[in-house]
Amino acid sequence: MLDMHSRILVLFCLLTFAALRGQTPDNATSSKDTLPAFIRYPEKLTTRTQLTFVGNSFLIRNFSEDRFPLPGIEEGTELRLDPVYSAHLSFVAQFRILELGFGFTPNFLNDKDAENARQFNLQIKLYPGKWAYEFSFLDQRGFEAAFEGEDLYFPGVSTSKFQNVLGYVFNPNFSLRALQSPNEWQTRSAGSFIPKGLFSYTRYRFEHDETKEAFNSYDLGLAPGYFYTWVLGERFLLSAGNNSGMGINLLNQDGETNAYLLWESVFHASLGYNDQRFFAGVNGTYSFMEHGAGNEVQVFDRVYFVRFFLGYRFNAPKKWNEKAERINEKYGWGPSN
Repeated sequence: MLDMHSRILVLFCLLTFAALRGQTPDNATSSKDTLPAFIRYPEKLTTRTQLTFVGNSFLIRNFSEDRFPLPGIEEGTELRLDPVYSAHLSFVAQFRILELGFGFTPNFLNDKDAENARQFNLQIKLYPGKWAYEFSFLDQRGFEAAFEGEDLYFPGVSTSKFQNVLGYVFNPNFSLRALQSPNEWQTRSAGSFIPKGLFSYTRYRFEHDETKEAFNSYDLGLAPGYFYTWVLGERFLLSAGNNSGMGINLLNQDGETNAYLLWESVFHASLGYNDQRFFAGVNGTYSFMEHGAGNEVQVFDRVYFVRFFLGYRFNAPKKWNEKAERINEKYGWGPSN
């Protein structure tokens, strides 16, 4: 039997193959030259439901019982902690430049009866002009680790991650919204250089019996990147891209703060289907941040999102559009933002 990650990969490959089979002939693409680079839906309220697989795993090197109150672990052990819950439902709504989404974990999506486990995700995105801003919050409690052939569950381990990402799209013919949020649709294949700045804060908490320990991690970095979208016929898009860069990490524990070099890399891929009102697809994001934390502690942060989504576009209230046009005129964002 295939595990969950293998099944996701197989399904993504099948969707890609189906999209390639539906690609239009070369002699039909010339008519696209008269179309705009991408189509916007400014009069629509875009909504979608997502089945999301998410995780924020991290690795502790040179385990120290004084710093991490986890029972049954030997001193100096390398320990990777993964969230016991990985699947949740997300609901997203978008109008013009604003997108709001949240996700939670209902019991029927997870086959583990894990004590005190939880997972919650919140996202806010803004697309003013060529800029793109994303705020995300990921809260997880209940982690497990493989140790000496056994799966150990730690209900007292939790993480809370707040992340801010600001990017700029250089190519005016490339739609970042079509890649991330289907209230735009790319009509001609295009790519763009998209540098991004990152600031994130993560709080790690460890509780066992009467012992409680926590430490805070701050990451600040710059990551140049490039994204490209292939138009596969009239209905399908395939996109991929990466941002990689460096920065600084500040780690605070027991009142002491130390600075370390940060390396970050974020990969993104998306396959989408679009109709005038309905759209569907799958996209995935995998990011890792590597930074040291002295000789005793070293944390390698991994965050992944895999989303299967289905959405529909409604006619937005007339007053919403009138208000949006006044805001666009005031800030010079253009008539369709």
